[in-house]
Amino acid sequence: MKSTKLFSPKQLSFLRRQESSPCKHHTLFLISLFILSIFSSVSALQIPLVITWDSSNNASYTEVQTDKEMSWNEYYRIGIAVDSLVYKQAELRFHAQNRANFLKNYIELKDIQFTYRMDNWSASASSKPIGYGLRETLNPYHLISPAKDDYMFQASRFNGLGLAYSKGETTVGISLGGNVQNQSITSLDAAWENPDHSLQLSFTQETRAMDTFWRTPVSISAASVNWNTKSVQLHSELALSYYPKHGLTNEHFSTLSQLELGIKPTLRSFIYVNAESMQLEPKQNALQHFQTSFSYDIASFSLTPGFTLDTYDKQSTHSYHFLAEWRMAKSQRLGIFYRLEQNSIIKSRHLFGLQAELSYGI
Repeated sequence: MKSTKLFSPKQLSFLRRQESSPCKHHTLFLISLFILSIFSSVSALQIPLVITWDSSNNASYTEVQTDKEMSWNEYYRIGIAVDSLVYKQAELRFHAQNRANFLKNYIELKDIQFTYRMDNWSASASSKPIGYGLRETLNPYHLISPAKDDYMFQASRFNGLGLAYSKGETTVGISLGGNVQNQSITSLDAAWENPDHSLQLSFTQETRAMDTFWRTPVSISAASVNWNTKSVQLHSELALSYYPKHGLTNEHFSTLSQLELGIKPTLRSFIYVNAESMQLEPKQNALQHFQTSFSYDIASFSLTPGFTLDTYDKQSTHSYHFLAEWRMAKSQRLGIFYRLEQNSIIKSRHLFGLQAELSYGI
């Protein structure tokens, strides 16, 4: 008899990595399910299945929208994943989720990877989202948003093969593949972590035959650091895109810089800070984002006030929110929230809503 349990932080981290644009090849999804059934039958292993539910439903009031002051918005995502199904030297990771289209729902393949390991080497075939910069990776008290799992910078999709070598705490690898939009993609990766896993460093050098916007070659260099202790978590990422002179594209650079900080001063309190800046094509104007919140736990409940500021091209939007949640267990929460948004055009927009984040591993 299979037992039901809350899924691990490793499984949750796996589920949150996804692409910014959906994969529409349903045939590939069905083939993947067929391969999965064969894999599980041959291996005679229980499938480590992970199921998630994320939803946010809110009513909003905007005074400047004459005769349309009230509106209703909703977002929900159901995910089904197989996290690290291992048989001898082979490993499978698989993630599918729904995509709502008004009254209809579609199941999409979001992430799949087959890996074969032999000694210190591993070879893989994968179809997965790629990019740089994810928001709120350190904040367990965030407002649920459709854009949370989208890469902010150079978001795309990789379909191809990879080869990696690991020794001790160091891993280096190369990936060759691409997609129709970016054509060929080549990536060199290196990662290191200290023995107690409290510090991780990673470096990426990527080349795409076509940039998503300019449709000319682009080279992307990136570095990230993660530092974790009992009371402090830090994540920082830097990415730089280099566009050589090619056709109508002038030589130039664009950058992303991000710093996330999570501080737990006491067992019941949590402080979150996120600051980021990136240059958007084609005008190279800087989009800057700052966010902070304070959370306090009272038994199985939590209270979180927060503030967000976005600036772009001398225009700014800021918002305040308050979130009250019942946290039944780790990665299981139900909440109600109020959010006030203000900018130079919309003097005030009020949102009242419900949100849920549920996840189980079988």
